[in-house]
Amino acid sequence: MSELYSFQKLTQKQLYTTIALYFVLSLFGIFHHELWLDEAHHWLLARDSISLPDLITNTRSEGHPVLWNLLLFFITRITSNPLWMQILHSVTATITVFIFLKNAPFKFFFKLLFVFGYFMLFEYNILSRNYILGVLFLFLALSNYHKRKEKILLITFLLSILCNTHAQFIIISVGLFFIIILEHIINNGIWGEKKLLPALMLFSAGLMLALLQILPTED
Repeated sequence: MSELYSFQKLTQKQLYTTIALYFVLSLFGIFHHELWLDEAHHWLLARDSISLPDLITNTRSEGHPVLWNLLLFFITRITSNPLWMQILHSVTATITVFIFLKNAPFKFFFKLLFVFGYFMLFEYNILSRNYILGVLFLFLALSNYHKRKEKILLITFLLSILCNTHAQFIIISVGLFFIIILEHIINNGIWGEKKLLPALMLFSAGLMLALLQILPTED
């Protein structure tokens, strides 16, 4: 059983065949999926907002950061067809799967189980919501985690964006950042790492930005 979780670097054939199959299944899925209310809701919020300030105002009661709506806003300036939202979402999911396949320390069989399981094939792929942005930036941060001492600012930047993808990912990003900072303090002392203070400032800015977006209005 332990062999299932040991690292195995994929061959290019395995990697690109899996990615191609995943993307084809994704396209098949979105072409046969009617938008759910929560998917259409975000599309309509973006479509019917006349400007970026108007979009921010309209999403104040959503309880989530505005990043996904911001991407949809720019798409709706070009087209009114929500299919392009679904295509953007599936492309993002495919990129996320590529990062996982290339960097995750698991056997190929386990990677296939994950990639073609319920969450990555349906919940975070066919359903066009802001979850996939969180998974994307989480995987980007984790793919650099083994070099966290040298790339602490890059990881902090990715975690700051992670805060601004979905309310639930704020908890995950805070937990990961706390572990990284605690490790740096234990190994170098509180002032022993020159990148520590910039990392704290960068993450604090991203976290505060996310919290400002999810705080409800007075009414």
